[in-house]
Amino acid sequence: MARLDRGGVPVIAPRTIAVLALGLAWASPCAAQPLPPSRATHDVPYYAAHSAERNATLKACRRDMSFDRNPDCMNAQMAETHQRARDTDDVFARMDQQMNDPEWWAENGVGLGGLLKVCDSGAPSNMTPSECAAIRGGLALQERARNAR
Repeated sequence: MARLDRGGVPVIAPRTIAVLALGLAWASPCAAQPLPPSRATHDVPYYAAHSAERNATLKACRRDMSFDRNPDCMNAQMAETHQRARDTDDVFARMDQQMNDPEWWAENGVGLGGLLKVCDSGAPSNMTPSECAAIRGGLALQERARNAR
């Protein structure tokens, strides 16, 4: 039962006042911070198509980790991940094209004889039959260039 003063007004203990004051002091900064939006301003395809805005969003998101679960940060990051995967695929496609091109081997191949020995050895290697054929073609092109001088 609450204590009452002489006039019948409830008396609040100093300890209760202190607990309430601490609770308000603790909750005030939390209440002042806005909640992240529940929906993103832009979707993943938008960020994929607009690299400048994607980069600006990612810069802001990475500067302040409180945006970790922000829908726009997540969409921009997903678009960045997709772009890196496409770039990687392009690199591997270009490498595959070069590795199967005799002219590339003739211009850039140093030590083609050693690679050809690996191809002819029958030992397991990373060289594919089409790459071995391209190395042979590159060696032939190098030989023709030497004989033409």
